Amino acid sequence: MSIDHSFKLKRVFYGLCGLVRNLNYLDKECNSFSDTLMTNLRITLNIKLIFISLNMKAKIGIINVSDRASKGIYEDLPGKAVISTLKEYLVSEWEYEYAVIPDEQNLLEQKMIEMADEKKCCLIITTGGTGPARRDVTPEATEAVCQKMMPGFGELMRMESLKFVPTAILSRQTAGVRNQSLIINLPGKPKAIRECLDAVFPAVPYCIDLIEGPFLITDENVIKAFRPKNK
Repeated sequence: MSIDHSFKLKRVFYGLCGLVRNLNYLDKECNSFSDTLMTNLRITLNIKLIFISLNMKAKIGIINVSDRASKGIYEDLPGKAVISTLKEYLVSEWEYEYAVIPDEQNLLEQKMIEMADEKKCCLIITTGGTGPARRDVTPEATEAVCQKMMPGFGELMRMESLKFVPTAILSRQTAGVRNQSLIINLPGKPKAIRECLDAVFPAVPYCIDLIEGPFLITDENVIKAFRPKNK
């Protein structure tokens, strides 16, 4: 079975599990014709949404935030590290939007808003700008554009990084949700990028499910996504 077919069948499976839960609710709770009609309409809509999602190709935004890289003073290694890691992780179809910008909060906010609202990226990953230096403004920009913050991502990444360097406590990286986009801040060093992504990525596909994004499938030989079992 091809990767594409496997991805589609898994998406149908999870969607049908949701329909079964709806049918159980219908059997237990619906006591009138109007209740039955409304529930059937919801089920029909869910079916349509499942088959629409079969053709969704995930779009991921990658932003390297660096004064020097944006001026071409040094090679953009952090962005390349993110792309390389995601290629290992994901077997479902995806493509990326890419940007290298200086440590300017207004520019970073504009780029994150563009990737979330116009480019429809379900996941936006930033690298760099998370420390205490005067021009480190990535967390501030993330908080400014997100409706909901997800502090658990930063907490886990700092715990992971502390296994390797004591200066991990200086990192202010965080994560948040803007509409249907999950935004995650990563450090700027390729080694730390991989360490942090290994720690938090198992929760990313389910988070994107919850904000109604595309269904991401990982290579379980590399990293296993966690999704709660259906009750």
